[in-house]
Amino acid sequence: MIILKGIFMKSYKKSILLIIFVIGFTSCNKGKIYEVEPNNTLETANKIELNKEIAGFLDSENDIDNFLLNINETQILKINLSGVKGVNHAIHVYKNETGIFRLIKIIDDNRKSAPETFINLYVSPGSYIFSITHGDRDTKKGNSENPYILKITPRPYSNEEKESNDNPSSANEIIFDSPITGYFSPGLNPLNKDQKSPMVETDWYKFDVSYNNTPVLIDVSLTGVSGIDSVISILNSSLEVIVTVDNAGTGEGEYVTDFGIKESGTYYIKVFAKNFSFNNDTPYELMINSKTYDSDYELEPNNSFEQANVILNNSIRGKISSISDTDFFKFTPPAKNRYYKIDCELSADFFPTLTVYDNTKNKLFEINNFGSDQNIIPPFFVKDSIYIYLSTSKMPSDQSNYKLTIEDYYPDDQMEIEPNNSKSTANLITEKISGFINSKNDTDYYLYKCEERKKVKISVKGVKNGKIKFSTTDQMGFIIKTKEVNSGEEVSHIEVFDKKGFIIIESVLPNYEYPYTITIEEI
Repeated sequence: MIILKGIFMKSYKKSILLIIFVIGFTSCNKGKIYEVEPNNTLETANKIELNKEIAGFLDSENDIDNFLLNINETQILKINLSGVKGVNHAIHVYKNETGIFRLIKIIDDNRKSAPETFINLYVSPGSYIFSITHGDRDTKKGNSENPYILKITPRPYSNEEKESNDNPSSANEIIFDSPITGYFSPGLNPLNKDQKSPMVETDWYKFDVSYNNTPVLIDVSLTGVSGIDSVISILNSSLEVIVTVDNAGTGEGEYVTDFGIKESGTYYIKVFAKNFSFNNDTPYELMINSKTYDSDYELEPNNSFEQANVILNNSIRGKISSISDTDFFKFTPPAKNRYYKIDCELSADFFPTLTVYDNTKNKLFEINNFGSDQNIIPPFFVKDSIYIYLSTSKMPSDQSNYKLTIEDYYPDDQMEIEPNNSKSTANLITEKISGFINSKNDTDYYLYKCEERKKVKISVKGVKNGKIKFSTTDQMGFIIKTKEVNSGEEVSHIEVFDKKGFIIIESVLPNYEYPYTITIEEI
């Protein structure tokens, strides 16, 4: 009896809905238009019109309502689906392509009882189906008492993204010097099956570059949107990521500057929001510009030894654009086996690490002195070409610009040759040698040799405005004696070396501008 009553009631409701549907079309199109069941397949979809509210029920956990919309001109559609108490619903959009309806978009951002909105579906003439179904984020539960309201409104197409542009094959063309707008909406994209970033909603754009022996520099800017922490990636024709920028915080814009392209082809820009966040109220603006390459500036990408920029005219300017950005440069000295000094001009609160390698990519030394009153890189010996590598573990609040300048340096006396931070790389000392503290924990080794057991006086003149300690060792390298040397002070002691021994200089209070000096006299 209860089952028969339920069947009678459902049949009664469907009849009432049919009457309401007919009345809706015969009353000068005033009021809501209700769905007509059955419409749970694409073939039985109800025809609808733009700017008309459609009411329907997801009255069971398996119910699906399909609506067919015929489009006569290119335009942008806004889709509004009102909330239904206790129901988590979603919108699936299908496009008729050569007689087959292909699923092109899923909107399922919110949870039960909440509305769904899609602000900018690009449509060209043709047929589209909008399928109202249960979402995947809550238990599927019907509601036969409270209807949803679906309304689709058009606006003219302007210079904006063409959703769905969720993959490289549907990437929108972006024109240089012409801003294009888009939305971080929806937040989820269930159609994205990429294993590295599944479910992430992405907007793809593409542009072409012709390379004529002169690199093309590209700037890309993305405006900030409230509640969105955005990311920009640039990919080459093979869809390999060549740069990713994620510097700014939530609500702030992102920028790629002075990105160098040295191959002709199609390049892609991928824009997305972190943490599946979305904003369908405020659009972003994406802009791409190009300019002529200047050899005095770095050319990205230069993130490896193989991509190192060649330093011409003894100087180059660059910028660290993100924590993951690294810059490599190659310097070939005009004259080999000579000392050179690097001057590094930095932005106010940018503290990079600078590492120098020889031409065989062996590390010579690392500089992490930045942040002091002066950004000093002590002079060092250059036998052949060297690589200079810049990186950072903390991005500044301002621009991370820098300039490297390499100059000749002529020491008055014999000077250390880096690396000499171990017994195996110790510099040979005869009578006098000078050295610098290169980094906060720098240690310098010197080797003294004699043909027989010999007593010598070792004098160490300290680093101005700094403090060091020096130690002497036996021929095996075991420390015999250690003394500290303050700023400008000269400390001596007598040592007996049996054919050889080491002198070790260690930094206590570093100063990178002034040298220390070691003098050995036979007694």
